[in-house]
Amino acid sequence: MSKLRKILFGIIVVGLIIAGYQITLRVSAEQRNTVVEIVADLDSFSSMSKKMNKSESDVLKELRIAGVNSIAISETTVKKLVEEGKAQIFENSEIKTQKGQEFFNTVNRYIAENNIAYMDLNLITTEDVNLYNFIKTSLGNRYNGRTKNFEARGTYGVLVDYAIASFSDVSLGIMEEDLAYASQMNFSNVVPRIQNYRDLTIEQVDELYNMLKKYKVRTIIFAGNEVLGFDSADEDYEKLQYIGKKFSDPGQEIITAILEKPSDTSLENVQRGITKLAEYSNYVNTKVFSVDEGQLGKLTPAAVVEQWGRAISQRNARIIYLRPINISYKTAEQNFNSTLTAVKEISDRIEYMGMQKGIAKGFGQINQNVIVKIAIAISTFAAGILILTYFFEKNWWMYIGLILGSAFIAFIYFVPMIYDNFGTLMDKFFAFAAANIFPSLSALYLFYSYKKNEGKKLTVPQLIKESIIVLVIAALIAAIGGVFVGAILSSSKYILKLDTYSGVKLSFLLPLAFFAGAFVLNLGIFTDKDGKPLNVWLQTNKLINTTVTVKYVVAAGVILLGLLIVVLRSGNTSAASSIELAFRNFLEKYLIARPRTKELIAFPILMLAVLCATYKNKAFFFLVAAVGMIGIEDIVNSFCHLRMPVLVTTLSSTYSLIFGVIIGSIVVVIIKKLLKINWKELLQK
Repeated sequence: MSKLRKILFGIIVVGLIIAGYQITLRVSAEQRNTVVEIVADLDSFSSMSKKMNKSESDVLKELRIAGVNSIAISETTVKKLVEEGKAQIFENSEIKTQKGQEFFNTVNRYIAENNIAYMDLNLITTEDVNLYNFIKTSLGNRYNGRTKNFEARGTYGVLVDYAIASFSDVSLGIMEEDLAYASQMNFSNVVPRIQNYRDLTIEQVDELYNMLKKYKVRTIIFAGNEVLGFDSADEDYEKLQYIGKKFSDPGQEIITAILEKPSDTSLENVQRGITKLAEYSNYVNTKVFSVDEGQLGKLTPAAVVEQWGRAISQRNARIIYLRPINISYKTAEQNFNSTLTAVKEISDRIEYMGMQKGIAKGFGQINQNVIVKIAIAISTFAAGILILTYFFEKNWWMYIGLILGSAFIAFIYFVPMIYDNFGTLMDKFFAFAAANIFPSLSALYLFYSYKKNEGKKLTVPQLIKESIIVLVIAALIAAIGGVFVGAILSSSKYILKLDTYSGVKLSFLLPLAFFAGAFVLNLGIFTDKDGKPLNVWLQTNKLINTTVTVKYVVAAGVILLGLLIVVLRSGNTSAASSIELAFRNFLEKYLIARPRTKELIAFPILMLAVLCATYKNKAFFFLVAAVGMIGIEDIVNSFCHLRMPVLVTTLSSTYSLIFGVIIGSIVVVIIKKLLKINWKELLQK
């Protein structure tokens, strides 16, 4: 080993140790966050209780017994007040037709005297003075300067002079009597669903916070597509800063929950302002997952439980938001019983995962020192130079490049003006580099293993042992890249999915392209009389003019078909068959972290690489190693799914290696025995 390679290996080892330390901080934070809260939506189950002709209290009691911790209440809407018979609404010209009562005469006289067009007017009336005060305050806050209040002979009303598409859907905020009612239901926590509105003031934030603390609210979930305090016109995020700091005050915090989506949709697109609010609250947030209401009309209880379980174990979701299963051809009683069954099953699953039910905690910030990032970045850069040493004999310029490159990396991370503006981009760049460089080093190791074992006469035990060693070392080299990615992008904003790493697909393709190019340069299908690979053009010409037998076409077709299937199955959004889903669910139920499909396919095939080397068959080595590279890359890509807990990612690849070794050893033995058979003689018999 050259002196330069020793230096590069040393730098990588130091970087790995430092990255490992950062990973332990992340794992520690994830391990502290093991409380899962099951929150039932009050409105949904209240509606279901009416369909079943059961009292709301009985339905909620059954949910508590099944395992529900908390109850969620929504803001009161105009529509809800009307449906409950507490208020009436009159829109546009309907106001003009109401005559004969002193109240409406007063309203219409005001409209006429002020030359107000009826087309933009909405009027809500009630005979309850307390409700009127709530409505008056709520609409006054939301439509500041556009409301007028009226009182006459026991009728109270608020006139809103504002164009509203659907006045009945207007939210009026959380009613204190709803909080009081929910807090008496014997649940551990009441979770309000709070909506934002344009004219929110700091004073109103204080009033809301004090009311929530009065009823010992520990968690809130935002409704709508904006978080409380978001204002597109507020460039300084003054309200978000205030809310973030106030709601995360140590000892007095109210956890703000972040909506978790199954897809890779940016959470900022789901609820605007969530990224800044989480930053200002020092990431004292938790993630809430809810099965889509449309899916609740299709899925079995078991399938619903699998989605919940996956959100908890693989996405760090700590609140399960519960709405009833609602299959159209089943009765309300059957759907409710299915919902209870699902709640009991997920409660058991939570316990099996080593977690506990209770009130979800905020995740918090993970400490990340700039020295850690510099070490990882320089180590990744060193790994890139290490690749170059396998293609260039003269390396004096690599020493200079290593020194200058390392100095430049330290400079851009240490200079505040650069880091403050481009720090996140730099982190993602070096994560992307690590995700591509280390699988490429695994490819070079596979070429080394081919040369080492080319033409060797190995017994079956020796063959299996060598195949296992090659698989494990190639996987471990790639795993270093995964550790670097997981460490440099270990900030809470990635784990909470407030920021994402978007280079997964490209990181899947580039090492494969490197593998193909490096194979031609390093091994070559065709060599000269000294055993050295011919140049690219000569190899291409010979390959085009080579006679290929049917057995090679069939074998290559089978392997390439497997390669195509694995490539098409990459990513989170590709569809899986019902059989595969059932197999996945079985593995996740008992292993928590299931082996990944690509690795389960690729690792056993990669174990055939040594067998190909012993037969000096470069063509088949290329095919099996190419398929194997997909599994190797997948190890790194698993770490790129940053919301997944590190231990789950590690367990998943560990299980894949174990199954890969077992299945691969069997495959190696079978193929070895098949190759010993004299097929020509056997067929003649």
